[in-house]
Amino acid sequence: MRFYLVRHGMPMRGGAYSDLDRPLTPAGESQLETLGHTLAWLGVGTAHIATSPAERCRSSAAILAHELQIPASHLHTLPELGIDGNPARALAAIGARAGVGWIVVTHEPIVRGICAALLGDPPRVGLRFDCGACACFDLEATTVKPPALLEWLLSPELLSKRVAAS
Repeated sequence: MRFYLVRHGMPMRGGAYSDLDRPLTPAGESQLETLGHTLAWLGVGTAHIATSPAERCRSSAAILAHELQIPASHLHTLPELGIDGNPARALAAIGARAGVGWIVVTHEPIVRGICAALLGDPPRVGLRFDCGACACFDLEATTVKPPALLEWLLSPELLSKRVAAS
């Protein structure tokens, strides 16, 4: 089973927004549209999207759902993925809904914590996980620690090059 981990698109900085309510910038929306097109091009077929309650994550998840034709009823907001969330509890909450493919949309430091849990804690490699990045993990590739295999990591820079080339 594949597990896709996404860091939300570029959010607004400062202004009158609380951290929880910061929306995506137009560039952030474009990042997620590009990611959604790329995931569809790669044949990503998943059934559900889990997201942090933060506005920038919920908006990112909605864009991906639209691009991948995932019904809104399959979008799940999980407090465990929130700004003050806990990566272990987040994975447990998602694991409780096992049997379906997942795209998880969240932010730092939850992204880093989930990577550490999946790749071994501490991971033996450093991962740069910028806004708009996506990693694909194979949860069935190994029966020993670590519990997952990182198949690929798409950076926003790589995604923008794909768009420019097409």
